[in-house]
Amino acid sequence: DIAWLLSFPTENLKLRVSSFMRDQELLFGAINYWEGPVKVFGNWNGKRISGKGFVELVGRRRKANLLRIGGYELKKTVKESFDKLKTILLRKNFR
Repeated sequence: DIAWLLSFPTENLKLRVSSFMRDQELLFGAINYWEGPVKVFGNWNGKRISGKGFVELVGRRRKANLLRIGGYELKKTVKESFDKLKTILLRKNFR
């Protein structure tokens, strides 16, 4: 099971994003390509949350640790998406 543990302390959000299947990495010469469906579990403000998603990592050299880099990129993307969602919810007064 390939997984990333993501923590966003300022948002009181912790996530575990894990692959549905093993061997989702494709090697094309010097470039790694990893893609596939993922399941998401975590806690947000003390409440359990879950979901599904899709992760695609491409364009990194093979010598780089794709999964470590992927974790950084995934966290960055989740943070950006979370910020957008929070803005929408605040506009609708769902706080």
